[in-house]
Amino acid sequence: MDEPFYHFVNWVAKNVFRAQSVKFSISGADNLPATGGAVVVCNHSGYLDFMFAGVVPELRGRYLRYMAKAEIFKNPVAGAFLRAMKHIPVDRIDGSSSLDAAIEELRDGELVGIFPESTISRSFEIKSIRSGAIRMAQAAGVPIIITVMFGTQRLWTKGHKPNLRTKAPIYISVLEPWMPVGDDVAALTAELRARMQAGLEQLRREYVINEGPLPAEFWVPALEGGTAPTLEEAQALDDAVDAERARIRVLRDELNGLAAALTAVAGGQSELVAASSSSDSGGAGAIVPAVSVASLRADITALLTRAGVGADGEPVRYLAQATEAVKDAMDEALPVSRFRFRGLGDDPSPAQLVELSALVTRIRATLPKET
Repeated sequence: MDEPFYHFVNWVAKNVFRAQSVKFSISGADNLPATGGAVVVCNHSGYLDFMFAGVVPELRGRYLRYMAKAEIFKNPVAGAFLRAMKHIPVDRIDGSSSLDAAIEELRDGELVGIFPESTISRSFEIKSIRSGAIRMAQAAGVPIIITVMFGTQRLWTKGHKPNLRTKAPIYISVLEPWMPVGDDVAALTAELRARMQAGLEQLRREYVINEGPLPAEFWVPALEGGTAPTLEEAQALDDAVDAERARIRVLRDELNGLAAALTAVAGGQSELVAASSSSDSGGAGAIVPAVSVASLRADITALLTRAGVGADGEPVRYLAQATEAVKDAMDEALPVSRFRFRGLGDDPSPAQLVELSALVTRIRATLPKET
């Protein structure tokens, strides 16, 4: 235990568990090697899983280096904590550098923790997993240590409010080390998922033997008579979330494009057609439909209002920066007053207003239909 800060965090976590009256049941702790690198693979059922997955390494006198989203590292507080504990940032666009960093840690004898399901399983079964754990273990020449947990979802999970004083039993089982051998990464990934599911089912059986029958409640899988969604239902919910996230990413890019077009108009450097251009406006004497500055501002304002609300009717914080950029650019390019306080460019031409209006209309067509 030569990392005082990590040791302090573990001490805080143990006191939190004590305050929550959590009752641990741990099996297979000796399967976690006392020395040497290993990929620690965990199932993901609740928001506090990263704390519970660290219990066994702490008992073994070891530290777990989690692979965490790079965005979290940008937070001044959370990022400082993660860096101090030597966790590994994961770039979701270019994951190769993150994988290389994890492999280097494994070769140096560290334990690297990963949740291969990526997000919380709403069914509390093992959903589809990614192949990163297999590739890391094979590249570093280290085993995979599967850690399965049951009961963590009772404290705080997706779609439910936290209930941190439940006195819930938390069962943790560490399976025997497994060396994935072979070139078929897809088949090995499927085997890893099967091993995780078998371990979880065995752990649930032990839970029932010691704690009694599982009730028909939200934290119990449908296969066990609970009210959690089935694996298929949960996958459909996840697919809908993924589709909405993809739509929002596209919308963010579209809004940034609109902001850039407005900024270009404000600076007199627009690539949009100018009033004197005839090639894109139908030639000399072509009639350009009238679009006023006031009406275009109103359309953009209405667009931003709708764009800021997701398909579920909730505000989309992810778009805040893009919408603010559009607002600022709109004030520059389409001033309410003809006297420009912040810009020296000419007023937008009628043709530019038309093209900006067409861009707004195209973006508006991608938004969810109003109910």
